[in-house]
Amino acid sequence: MKKTFLAIFTVVSINCFAQQWTEYKVDSNLTVTLPDNYVIIDTLGQHIVKAQVANAFIMIQRLANAGKSAVNIQSKDELIKSYEGFQKGVVNSQNGKLINQQVQEKAGLQLTQFSFTAEMGEEKQIRHFFIIFFNENWYSISFWEVEAFTNELKDDRNKFFSSIRFPEGSSLKENQFSNSVESSLAYKSGYLFGQIIAFSLMVGAVVAVVRWISKKGRRKKQQEAV
Repeated sequence: MKKTFLAIFTVVSINCFAQQWTEYKVDSNLTVTLPDNYVIIDTLGQHIVKAQVANAFIMIQRLANAGKSAVNIQSKDELIKSYEGFQKGVVNSQNGKLINQQVQEKAGLQLTQFSFTAEMGEEKQIRHFFIIFFNENWYSISFWEVEAFTNELKDDRNKFFSSIRFPEGSSLKENQFSNSVESSLAYKSGYLFGQIIAFSLMVGAVVAVVRWISKKGRRKKQQEAV
């Protein structure tokens, strides 16, 4: 698996120069700007959007707050505990080392952002995450970059994260509290969702890039046949 990821990352990096950026509406909750080479995947109960820039992956995931791991959030403190658990679920499942985490308010909503180092094959990466619980869905918005290129990728990274938008007039109480019937402790649920997101993120990344490369190969064959 590690060698597969390393090979895919190399191919994608070589073929991602001069792409255009476009506004993309993930659903009625979330809008973001990303490279127009994005791929959409629905797998393992998740909606995943993936795109590439040179030396970096961009991934957006939406996972419904449902099932036995569903969280029932009735306060700001419970939401923050869920975010703390989510972060640990993601970092631990990817054998990462946390660099920083902060819980912050944006446009009346509570969210968390964190970064950690991890390895893909023999390559060291920094993985940046923007996590928000909104309207009974978990949204994981991430930017994976080769550590050696972190300074060169600053503009693309900031452009991506600063473009994230939720509907105007949204609020903590109206959009981030949950009345899930099946629920467990906030921290525990957050941790479980973090593990689920991390696992399908790894699978989704491979599937998306393989599809992208496959389509590119088919187009090349069609051009050669003309």
